[in-house]
Amino acid sequence: MQIAKRLNDVGEYYFSQKLREIDAMNKDGKNVINLGIGSPDMPPHPDVIKVLQEESARPNVHAYQNYKGSPLLRNAIADWYKKWYNIELNADTEILPLIGSKEGIMHICMTYLNEGDLVLIPNPGYPTYSSAAKIAGGKCVGYDLREENNWQPDMEQLQQIISDRDSSAGGLIFVNYPHMPTGQLPVKEKLEQLITFAKQHSLLIIHDNPYSFILNDAPFSLLSIEGAKDVVIELNSLSKSHNMAGWRIGMLCGAKERIEEVLRFKSNMGRGGLVNDIFIRNISMRNIVNEAVLFDTYYEDAPAGASKDPNQQKPTDKHNRRAHCQQPVNIDIRENCGLGLN
Repeated sequence: MQIAKRLNDVGEYYFSQKLREIDAMNKDGKNVINLGIGSPDMPPHPDVIKVLQEESARPNVHAYQNYKGSPLLRNAIADWYKKWYNIELNADTEILPLIGSKEGIMHICMTYLNEGDLVLIPNPGYPTYSSAAKIAGGKCVGYDLREENNWQPDMEQLQQIISDRDSSAGGLIFVNYPHMPTGQLPVKEKLEQLITFAKQHSLLIIHDNPYSFILNDAPFSLLSIEGAKDVVIELNSLSKSHNMAGWRIGMLCGAKERIEEVLRFKSNMGRGGLVNDIFIRNISMRNIVNEAVLFDTYYEDAPAGASKDPNQQKPTDKHNRRAHCQQPVNIDIRENCGLGLN
């Protein structure tokens, strides 16, 4: 059977193929340590699992979900962004829940790219950026992130890449800080330069932000920079920071116009998921993303000999910040729950 031409330059997803190879090697007794796909190696907090079990037994949570996501969920996301990133988002117009942020990458590419449109891809970077862009017809061009430049975009190189391009042609640039795979944290001054660059060249910045709580005491959103909403869409997720990769809870945030544009594509592809509905009914994002969970302010399970006083701890004493604490304090996931949230 002949396949569509759009797949001519796109193979099976890299990690899909690689994980199958690893499974085969493990079956042969090789016991391979997988350093590839960033899937959390710890479970969500037990209270989260308990609520999922309880709510999935309810008869009224299994229907089709809202195309734009429940208002309760969007309000919870807005509260979450305000608490952790100090950003005001309009829950009605500037937030679009996703079935994981990876879904949003495809939606964005299909919404904004025409055949041959420029897409700037970080190198190294997440393989899905280029595969989604190619499927949508984009022309992918890599921009290098080098250690001597602290893994930040080289503005001179970016300028050279687009020097012969019509500044009104549009296009996308993918950015990811904290960066995968280097772990480099965002540098505000560099990102301010990138926003100015995007405005000058009619580029839309896609900031992929699922790692903002990992080994990072200052969660950062690109939308916090003045004027960013003019040229930025931000993707976020609970997969990494909350050990909830399989739950598929993500979000797309940006200006009202961007949400409406992406929704024109997304609403023709699917709806929200059951887990999203369960999540909004009974779990407050404000309380799940608790300082005790994410910032290791409670050290009951700290290694032997490690100080349990956060002010005296060395970095090596710190726990993995993927919601690792087994006995977090002040977690009340049912606080302020009428129908579950606020």
